[in-house]
Amino acid sequence: MNNLIFVTVATVTMFGMWASHSAGADSEEAGVRQVIVGVADAATAFPRTKDHDSVLRFFAKDFSSIDDVEQGSIQNLEHTLGQLERDLADDALTITDRVSDIVVHVVGSIAWSTYKEKLTIVHRDGTAEDESLCTAIFIKTDTRWLYQHEHCSSYPTMPATDLQDSSQLTRIESHLSQGVSGRLLQKGE
Repeated sequence: MNNLIFVTVATVTMFGMWASHSAGADSEEAGVRQVIVGVADAATAFPRTKDHDSVLRFFAKDFSSIDDVEQGSIQNLEHTLGQLERDLADDALTITDRVSDIVVHVVGSIAWSTYKEKLTIVHRDGTAEDESLCTAIFIKTDTRWLYQHEHCSSYPTMPATDLQDSSQLTRIESHLSQGVSGRLLQKGE
C-alpha cells in the first residue's frame, strides 16, 4: 500500500512539474509571438501615430539585421523611421505589415523564430508589395523578449512590382524617397 501511495504521489508530482514547465515554455513562446506581431502592428500604425518608440521598443540596442541587399542596425531602423515621418508630411500612405506561419523555439533566455511577412505600401503613386521569409533571434531581458537579429529574404510574388528585388527597409525608404524626389524634380521644372 505504501508503494502505491509513493508511486501515485511521484506520478502526480512529475506530471505537475511537466505541466508547469510546458505551460512556462508555451508562455515564453507566446511572448516571442507577441513581439513579432507587435512590430508588424506598430509598423502598420506608424503612418497614423508617427511614434518611433512604438516600433523601437521591440529591439535590443545592439540589434542587427541582414536582408537581400544590406546589413542593418538599430541606427538604420531609427533613420528609416525618421525618413518615413518626413515623407509622410508630403505623401499620405498606408503600411500594412502582416506576419504568418510563426514558429517559435525557446531555450532559456534565447529564442528563435521563423515566419512569413507580407509588407504592402499604398500611396498616391501606387501600391508596392513584398513577401519575405524571416528568421529572427530574440533575447530575454528581465521582463520581455527583444529582437537581437533578423534575417529576411524576399521572394517576388507579383510581376511588375518595383520593390520585389530590394530589402524591406531599403524598399520602404527608396520607394518613398523616389516619390518625394520625383515631385521635387517636377516642381523645379
